This record gives sequence, structure tokens and C-alpha cells, in this order.
Amino acid sequence: MAIMEGYFGAPDLTAAVISDGWLHTGDIASIDADGRVWIHDRACYVVNVGGFKVYPGEVEASLLGHPCVAEAMAIGMPDAMRGQVVAALVRLRPDGPDTTPAELVRFARERMAAFKVPRTVVIVDELPRNDTGKPARGRAIEMIQEATQVD
Repeated sequence: MAIMEGYFGAPDLTAAVISDGWLHTGDIASIDADGRVWIHDRACYVVNVGGFKVYPGEVEASLLGHPCVAEAMAIGMPDAMRGQVVAALVRLRPDGPDTTPAELVRFARERMAAFKVPRTVVIVDELPRNDTGKPARGRAIEMIQEATQVD
């Protein structure tokens, strides 16, 4: 029995995820005392801030704790000093009070270690998604770059 034989026409990609009969999904997970598996994030989404690992899901959960935030997407952005820094796109609740990116950064700073706090928060009408509805992280990077571009 096999989960899959490989990616069609992509032997290099297959070799990267199948090793010694094991499928390496790229999920970061843990098993609790009751034997339940908890998926925390994807390894490819982990942000490396000067050697410190930041899970986007943790940053997103913190931002979602703010009463104005409906959705959040945290990503890694290139940084000359640290390799990467955390940035976030946020969609506000339509029925809630307004807030600012600076307020959201302050809110996150009170709840997380400094290296996990987004250096940039961009408020958007909608988070970017692909055709299947999953977060489009590549487009998110472009949106943050466009929003922070200095003329």
C-alpha cells in the first residue's frame, strides 16, 4: 500500500518528499499525551529571523486576538540584517471599530517575543487566496512590497 508513487513527470520533486518509503509532508506537528496529532504549521512557511524560528500561525493567532481583526496572514520578508522579518496582512472586521497598523504592532508586541512581532502590518480588504481558497503567500509578499514601497 502506498500513499503515492510520486509527482507525475517531476522526479526531483518526488525525491525531495519521498525517502526510504516515507512521505515527508512538510507539516510541523506534535503528538499530545492522548496520542492526538496536532498540525501547527508548514515547514516551508517558517520565518527565520536572525536564527530564531517563527511559526506564522502563532503570529496570526496573536493578531486574531485583537477585537478589530477578522483575518490575518503572517509571512517572512527578506531583510538584509536578519535574513527575514515577519510581516502581516490583516483584514479588519466590517462591523468593528477601526484600528491602525501601528496599533496592531503594539498589540502584538504585548503578546509575543520581539523577534516574532511583525515589522510591517498592511490592512487589506481581502487576503490573497489561490483558486482553491488557500492563502496565496507569494501574492501576499507582493502586496506588502507594494504597500511599503517608497517613491
